[in-house]
Amino acid sequence: MHCQGEGIDCIVDARLLQPSRLTPSHDAALQQATLEANRILEQVQRSAPAGKALCLYRSIHGPVLIWREAGSGAPAAGVAARLPAGAVTEPAAIANLLGIQPSSQRQIAGGNLKADLVWHEPMKHYVWYCRKPGNNCVIHGEFASATARTVFDSTLAKATEQLNSLFGRVAARPPKPGMRLCLLMLPAGPVLAWTLYDTDSTPARQQGIDASHPDFEKLSRAALGL
Repeated sequence: MHCQGEGIDCIVDARLLQPSRLTPSHDAALQQATLEANRILEQVQRSAPAGKALCLYRSIHGPVLIWREAGSGAPAAGVAARLPAGAVTEPAAIANLLGIQPSSQRQIAGGNLKADLVWHEPMKHYVWYCRKPGNNCVIHGEFASATARTVFDSTLAKATEQLNSLFGRVAARPPKPGMRLCLLMLPAGPVLAWTLYDTDSTPARQQGIDASHPDFEKLSRAALGL
């Protein structure tokens, strides 16, 4: 498994972003969950097999922890990424080759949606909505797993179980009805967030700001307290 170039499909630094302040999208419960998740991920990093490093891969079946080839991170500035000869790049083929599969307890099939920021007038701030097909809002019951032992071993299986248990407890107690736990894959990195999905709660005239908007990065960081 190689991670080449910039993007949100393969997070080389496998840790969650830690907002410095609380917001409706990232409250005290998610702040604590982030600390616990990163402790698990740091422990896994220390257990990496020789020549391997941890990454968080956003597969077609949801996020999965994978051992990647050490040194296969993003290239240096100004250096073009070069794929190894015979590289498999099609997401479905990668999932099939590595045996990536969603948990049998997954509550929402697929789980990959598009995250939009929408101004919420009563609350006077931007809120997250994940309601369209896309690739930067992962809604899931549990992390996926893999059968290929070269990239997914007992260490990652145990860590996956621990993370799934942690996120499951948090997701079961949303701060408000109509909110659900998501793992947002943003340009700055992955972060836990509460998102809304009730389209009736937002006026139709309100247009969402997505990743193509020039202010998306700035506004998304502000909405998450980053």
